[in-house]
Amino acid sequence: MALLLHLSDLHLAEQSVGDVVADSKTDVIDLGDQQTRLKILKDTLRALGEGLRADGKTLDSILVSGDITVGGRKDGFDLLGPLLACLGEAKPSDDRILIVPGNHDVVRSTKPSSVERYERFLKLRSKDYKTAYLEGVDLDREGQRLSTSTDPVIVAEDQSFVLIGLNSANYCGIDTNPEPELEAYLPDLQTRAGTDPALNLLLTAWKTRGLADIARLDRPQLIAAHTRLTSALNDISAPSPLRIVALHHQVQPVTVTEEIKTFDGILNLGEFKDWLAANRIDVVLHGHKHEGKVLPDSHLPLNDADSRGPHDMLIVSAPTIQVGQNRRDAVGYLIEVEGPAARIAGVEIAEVPVPATGSAMMLEPLKWVRHQIDQPSRYGVVEGETVDDVHRKLLALRKQFDAIRAPLICRIADGTSAYIIPASYPELPSSFGDPQEWFTRMIEWWQKSRELRSGYFTHGQRLFANTSRSRPDQIDKAIKALLVKPQTSRAIAVLMDPLNDLATVKTEFPAFVLVQFTKRDSYLDVTAFFRKQEMPHWWPINVGELAHLQHTVVDALRSHLNLSAGAITTVTAMPTNGSAIPRVAVPLLDQKAEEHAGLLDLVLPLFGIGSSSADVLSSWQEVIEDWRPDDKAAADGDRIPRIGLTALCELIDAIGSAVGDSGRMAGLLSTLQDLEDANASYDGRNDRDAAVSRAKWRATLDRKLGVLTRTLHELLKVE
Repeated sequence: MALLLHLSDLHLAEQSVGDVVADSKTDVIDLGDQQTRLKILKDTLRALGEGLRADGKTLDSILVSGDITVGGRKDGFDLLGPLLACLGEAKPSDDRILIVPGNHDVVRSTKPSSVERYERFLKLRSKDYKTAYLEGVDLDREGQRLSTSTDPVIVAEDQSFVLIGLNSANYCGIDTNPEPELEAYLPDLQTRAGTDPALNLLLTAWKTRGLADIARLDRPQLIAAHTRLTSALNDISAPSPLRIVALHHQVQPVTVTEEIKTFDGILNLGEFKDWLAANRIDVVLHGHKHEGKVLPDSHLPLNDADSRGPHDMLIVSAPTIQVGQNRRDAVGYLIEVEGPAARIAGVEIAEVPVPATGSAMMLEPLKWVRHQIDQPSRYGVVEGETVDDVHRKLLALRKQFDAIRAPLICRIADGTSAYIIPASYPELPSSFGDPQEWFTRMIEWWQKSRELRSGYFTHGQRLFANTSRSRPDQIDKAIKALLVKPQTSRAIAVLMDPLNDLATVKTEFPAFVLVQFTKRDSYLDVTAFFRKQEMPHWWPINVGELAHLQHTVVDALRSHLNLSAGAITTVTAMPTNGSAIPRVAVPLLDQKAEEHAGLLDLVLPLFGIGSSSADVLSSWQEVIEDWRPDDKAAADGDRIPRIGLTALCELIDAIGSAVGDSGRMAGLLSTLQDLEDANASYDGRNDRDAAVSRAKWRATLDRKLGVLTRTLHELLKVE
């Protein structure tokens, strides 16, 4: 998480009437004692610094988006350093402060792209502040770098964002060229104006009206900014950092108040917004309008016939202190960026209010508002080239699933990527072994087609033919449908069995409800519907299953249709967020009981047959820990052995009778029966008392499992 402070339009100046904020109607308070913009800014940053320090936070960086001073005055630039120093220990180093020039920061009536135009602004670089590239100083006419050392880029320390500053003031405060027919007479008119007051007034008014304040992003600026942004992104290892552009002038209206002037907007706005879309800019920060607004913007490139569609951005217009108003405007914005995938997760933005004099500013009570650039909560669609891409976005959205417009649609262009566990998958316990092997085992388990005596089900049971032939092989039927008519919409498999699954309200049935196979050109796409899905952990496993099914169908059709695995799409009616690591639904004890002679490795060593005492004790511990309930129940409930404990008791009793050693196992059998009784009691609990029942059940299990462990140590004579 990185915290960025956005300030703008500070208009710093030593004591002057123009800096007074108070609505002064009587001249009775000395100018030095009156409320001024500078004093309020200092008090606010001092309070903000105290609040950050109290929360143990510092600013990652600061952006000042122009108009540091008033009318190019030198004293305003000199005041910036002492002002930012009011943040105290929360202030970042000077090289993490980026400043772009505003229309008040250039020397008026100087030529664009000249050193004279920026001679006062350039003094900021002596403090190691970063600034935007300046035409004629840092860039030539072709956008090539000249021999200066400035850098307009700041990369967040956690690489969650890249911030680049642009100069939109190169044509601000320039004199309009005189009409050619008038130019020859100007020297004579100016001489005569020295003795003719009326003519002097007329020439002054003519010159003032010819002063143009043009906002423009020059071609050299756009070329150089693209080059520098690209190089910054190439140097970042973190995926998908937020791309932020800063400039002084607004890129869209931020208020309904008219400003009657020439050149109100950016002159080449269409070209600039195409540049923003082409460089996939996420957030634009600006000032100039003295109005705090955070607005979504969508731009369809004007000069790109191959555009994929509108490009969404967030436009942030910084507030500032106004002069002569009774209300107190905010001083700026705090912007919190949490990566990766901040574009889809959104950014948190809070106004920096003017605090009460002599007080600290607490961060938590600030009005933090989350703003998204991509809009999954509005559209309910998350897309990416690979499972990695989509899963990373889902993690960024995990706190917002309740707000997302259902159903949530996740679309992966490359279905084959689903075989690999996502790099962003939550960390697994070391006891799980190799993550990819565990991931593959999970997929394979859920695709098993054999019926289970324990009553649990797998998805494979519902999809494929099984030994009892009680259900048809739906995947085989889907393959045959595609062979008969490749473009058919009837290649569908359904995992619901209404007659059985809806027999009672407590019947368990799959959250995975339906899968459809669709031929598109030379690709086989898969679409699946889930009534409910835990997204951070289970979604990748479910998509891995879909990739397995996709491969099965493509492979079966290979000799008849030249198909490749295409996209995979999941449609989830109820997306949820969970923290529990997935496990196979059937506890390990029941998995062993399902297999022929699967429990012998646990039982025979108790009678001195087979493995060493240490090895068998380890096997018992693995079985015990596999179904020991966690503090928090999993989303789909606790995994409780249904046949394993009874099967253990029967096997122990049978072998004990066969070898004449039943009596020694009485304590073990009693403990196993107690565990079976505790599970049966909890299985029949009243849902209204679920939390209390579960707590009692866990306490009983912990106690009985402790007894079981001690009994095993005694039987195996292990210390």
